[in-house]
Amino acid sequence: MAKKKQFVTAAAAFAVAASAVAPAITADAASTTVRLSSDYVRGGDLDAALDKEYKGSEIYWYKSSVDMNKLGVFQTAKGFVKGKGIRVEKKLRVLNHAQDIQPEEIVLEEGVPASGLRIQPVLFADGVKYNKVVTYAGFSTEKAGEFEGTFTYSNKAFGVVTKTVKYKVVASKVELSEVKSEVMDDVLSVTADVKNLKDGEKVELVVYANRDMNAALPAVQAEVKDGKLSVKSGKLPAGNHSFILRSGEVKTDVMNFVVEAPMVKDVKAINGKDHVVEFNKSVDKITAENKANYEISVNNGAALAAAAYTVAVDEKDPTKVKITLADGSALNNGAYVSVKVKKAILDKNLKPLADDFTKTFTFVDNSAAEIEKVEVDGSNLKVTFNDYVSAVGLVKVNGVVKAATAASPYSKELVISGGATGLDNGTYSVQIANVKDIANVNSAGVASPNLTTFTSGNFTISNVTVAPTVSKVEKVDEDTFKITFNKAVTQPTVVAKKNGLDLSVATPVTGAGGKEWTVTVSNNGGVMLYNTGETSVNLALNISAFKAVSDNVVGDAVNQSVTLSKDTAGPVVEARFNEIVDADTTATVDEVFNIKFNEVIQNAVPANIILTDKDGIRRAVSSATIVADANGDLTILQVKSTAIQSSTAPTTGSILAGTYTLSLGAGTVEDMAGNDLSSTTVSFTKATGTTTDFAVTATAAANVITLPFGTPMTNSAIDLSNYKLDNKALPAGTIAYFDGSKQQVKIELPAGTIARSQDAVLTVSSNVVSEAGAKLDTASRNQVISGLLDNVKPTLVSAKKLTSTTVEVTFSENLASVTDAANTQDDFVVKVNGVNFAVSAVTDGTANDNKVVLTVSDYNVDQALTVAMADATINIADMANNTVEAKTVVTATK
Repeated sequence: MAKKKQFVTAAAAFAVAASAVAPAITADAASTTVRLSSDYVRGGDLDAALDKEYKGSEIYWYKSSVDMNKLGVFQTAKGFVKGKGIRVEKKLRVLNHAQDIQPEEIVLEEGVPASGLRIQPVLFADGVKYNKVVTYAGFSTEKAGEFEGTFTYSNKAFGVVTKTVKYKVVASKVELSEVKSEVMDDVLSVTADVKNLKDGEKVELVVYANRDMNAALPAVQAEVKDGKLSVKSGKLPAGNHSFILRSGEVKTDVMNFVVEAPMVKDVKAINGKDHVVEFNKSVDKITAENKANYEISVNNGAALAAAAYTVAVDEKDPTKVKITLADGSALNNGAYVSVKVKKAILDKNLKPLADDFTKTFTFVDNSAAEIEKVEVDGSNLKVTFNDYVSAVGLVKVNGVVKAATAASPYSKELVISGGATGLDNGTYSVQIANVKDIANVNSAGVASPNLTTFTSGNFTISNVTVAPTVSKVEKVDEDTFKITFNKAVTQPTVVAKKNGLDLSVATPVTGAGGKEWTVTVSNNGGVMLYNTGETSVNLALNISAFKAVSDNVVGDAVNQSVTLSKDTAGPVVEARFNEIVDADTTATVDEVFNIKFNEVIQNAVPANIILTDKDGIRRAVSSATIVADANGDLTILQVKSTAIQSSTAPTTGSILAGTYTLSLGAGTVEDMAGNDLSSTTVSFTKATGTTTDFAVTATAAANVITLPFGTPMTNSAIDLSNYKLDNKALPAGTIAYFDGSKQQVKIELPAGTIARSQDAVLTVSSNVVSEAGAKLDTASRNQVISGLLDNVKPTLVSAKKLTSTTVEVTFSENLASVTDAANTQDDFVVKVNGVNFAVSAVTDGTANDNKVVLTVSDYNVDQALTVAMADATINIADMANNTVEAKTVVTATK
């Protein structure tokens, strides 16, 4: 036995000795295991730390034998040598390394370069996320949508990780800034800066009439160019309004603005004759120049007669009207003046003024007239002052007394005579003593007999002896031309030739103080001005034998040419010459429409004229005649109608305000050359008269409000936006209409909008006006409406199981007394587990409350029970007799 033990020990010792010689090999009975040298796993690269072969043979490693998240300790990696029956092991220690890139949701803006992507959270094997610098690819913001891109983290110590991620590109929100607005001619103009506006996106202007955010007008799309926005609304009514700009969900803050009604801003006295009326809008020339729309009185006297002043709209600035007093009505210093401007004046959009305007003031003028310029006027001098001059004393030119005359008793121009031989060339100075303006103010600022001397600057006369010349020759019409000279001349001699042959030339006719001469030519025997088929002709002219009126210097003869052409165009309507006029005060009033043409007309055909009144009704034309204009030329077609009246006994001014249309058919008139008028339409607007505001009392019955205005109204009276009920917009579904005539309006409130019977206040907007332009008086703006009735149906809101045979139901409002009867029992449909249970009684425990108790067949209170109102006629109603809403279903509770 001892010998055997000794043998085993010796064998063990031999094995240890063998291991020391070959330490990588361990042998056992089943296989051989080779333990390879230990190592570190760096950067998470396990393959790099594992041997690829053993003694020339490939090694297969079990990767699962190493936990890559287990750091700081040695682990045994296991594998085998392919085809050799040898197992391999290796001790490995995993170092910390990057495992994953884990970004948060990535959302980029369309059109905005990608940013903020270089730093991303990277998950390491120790379970910690570190923000690391990464590279990225595949991120584009060209269009909106969902896409994929890649991130890569690369570090020698911690390895390389690449991650494909999803990202979104969203449209950037539009930015609107620097919003500015102004109102011109009842139109709102808005500008703004715009950013991030994409293709297909738009910006809109939304206007809220009367600042009612529930009454938006149709949106208007803005024009955007180079980041700048501009947009204009349509014409807006007078009032306080609001607006926003919006693009999708982006909206600007609400901004308020005001559209002023046409009104007078001020009346100013410029001097003793000239006054200026300043309006806030451009005015209609016809009504603004109608003297009946002004009243002017001085020192509390009677209103000045129409002949005492003139009225003219400033052509350069039609917001101003100049009133010029006649000489006999000119104001003295200290005069007390009253100027009334009537609201019958229209703006250029034919809207009346908001109200009459009256200004009273004391005229004070402490500024003396001053010389503005001195100029040569033929053989004389013309001095122009900055004010109307009432008196001029001694006048000297170069120290020599000269005669001087004014164009009128009050004039801004003074003509100083040059004497029989005129003024010679040379340098002159002008002295004028004791000059006074209308207010008798001299240069000292007071009325005084003392001489006041104005001395003009020196000036030179150098064109007195210059010979006259032809400035131009131009066509007037098909047989007439005009010659213009550089100064006034005596009658010239004119020869006109066509193709070298003389035409007949009438005696030239002068105009414009001798500087212009009109010449008419015609056939001369066989020499025709126009041959058959000719529509134009070129004439050779010789103009001679003319001399200057001022000094008799003879002008040189000159050859000129002019082209004449036949008139083939028909007459054209030039402008409204006047508004509609009441021609007389007899029982039948002729309403007159004056239409002015651009040339003399003839041969009016009344049958070609169709007259349509303000309501679209065709009216008869009484006559159509041609009358002369202010220059005596027959250029006005005067159309009359006896059919447009506002009463059975019309008087002057009885025609109703509104727009009237005259359709002139082809050939209604023709010009003197026989060219017919082409079909055309002319609109006339009758100005509002001197109507006063009026009252109205509204009533209501069955939730229909009646407004008996008593005078024809515009469509503003049926515009729902012009009314509020208890300071709220009228309910949706409300309708308004004229009842029988335009003098009465009815407003029907829809069912389900009046929650209880009560009085209410109907507010009428100031935008509601009559056809004559009148408004409701202040007391009529808020109408107390009695008789509005509850028209909201009660609804079934809940049910409660009381016993196994009774159910209590509750309604949304109190009910009229409920009587137990077959028709009230049939109002209810009770179902238990979907099976109908007949109602055998309806008990109204407390009259006029909102509960009743239903009796049904015995049922299990644990079963589902529903109560519904029947579809057929319902007899249960509220206190205002509104029956309960049908089909309402509730589930009963215990």
